[in-house]
Amino acid sequence: MVESQLSTTGLTAIQSGVVGGGSLLLLMITGQTIELPSSSEFWMITLYLVLFCTIFAFFAQNFAVRK
Repeated sequence: MVESQLSTTGLTAIQSGVVGGGSLLLLMITGQTIELPSSSEFWMITLYLVLFCTIFAFFAQNFAVRK
């Protein structure tokens, strides 16, 4: 078995960057404009979902694949 030189955390960072960058690119290509809410409650919920439902899921999957 060949051991990868990229850490699980590094791979998770790359995956998150590709998803975020791809989403922004798609938004720019479609030319849509969106109005973001200014509510702090909205941003706290969004931050929770990004950290625990997306980034943690990427990390857990990458960790499990390596083991």
